Amino acid sequence: MSLEADIFNMKRVLVYKLEPFGFHFDGKVYVYREMLLDGTFEAEVTISQSGKVSGQVIDLDMKEEYLNLRIERSVGSFVGQVRDAYQKVLEKIAEICFEAQPFVSQQGNRLVQYLTKETSDIYDHPFKKQQQYISYRVADKWYLVGYPLKREKLDSSEKKIGQIVDVINVKVSPETMTTILLRKGVYPAYHMSKKSWISIILDDSLSDEELFTLVLESRNLVASRQQISKVNITDPYFFK
Repeated sequence: MSLEADIFNMKRVLVYKLEPFGFHFDGKVYVYREMLLDGTFEAEVTISQSGKVSGQVIDLDMKEEYLNLRIERSVGSFVGQVRDAYQKVLEKIAEICFEAQPFVSQQGNRLVQYLTKETSDIYDHPFKKQQQYISYRVADKWYLVGYPLKREKLDSSEKKIGQIVDVINVKVSPETMTTILLRKGVYPAYHMSKKSWISIILDDSLSDEELFTLVLESRNLVASRQQISKVNITDPYFFK
C-alpha cells in the first residue's frame, strides 16, 4: 500500500477546507505544494473532485520525481528523512482537510450520513481492541452492528476467497424474516441470533432505499421494546 493510500484510507475529503489549507483548483483537480528539507525537495499532493489522493516528491536539483521514496527496500537515513518529511505533509492534510469514515464501502458511508440526518444517532466502537467494529444504539441497545468480514463467511458459493466486505447486522421482525432473506446481499446473521437478526453486505446489492428502510425498522423494533418513540418510516418496501 502506498503512503497516500495508507494515510487516507477510510477518510472523506472536506472540499471546502482545501483552498483555505493552501490547495488551488486547476479546473480538474486540487493541487498543493510544499518545500521539504530546506528546499531540496518539493511535495506535490493532488486530490481529485471525488477525493482520490495522489502525490509525488520532486528532487529540485535533478528536476525529477524522487523514486527512492516508493521503493520499499530502499533504506538509509537520507531516504528516511525524505519519506518522513513527506509523510508529515500528508498527515497534516489528512488531519485538517479530511474526516474519518467507518466503512470502506461508499454505501456504508452513505448509510452513516443518512442516520446522522434522520436520527441524529452517532456510532460508537463497542469493542475497544477492535476499532473496525461500530454499533448504533437506541436506549443503549444495539440496532446495528457493522464490521469488515471475508465474504465467504456469509456466502459459501463465493469464488473470490479472502475478499473483505463491509457488513452490518440489523434486527428484523419474524414476520418479514423469510421474505427479506430472499433478497440479494442479505444473509442469516453472522455471530448473532438468526431468529431475529440478519447480515447485509454493503455492496449496493440492496438499493439505498431498501437498506435505509431495514435499518430504521431495526431501530424501531429495538425502540419498541424500550418504549421509546419510533422513527417514522414511509411505505417500507417489505410491506408492499
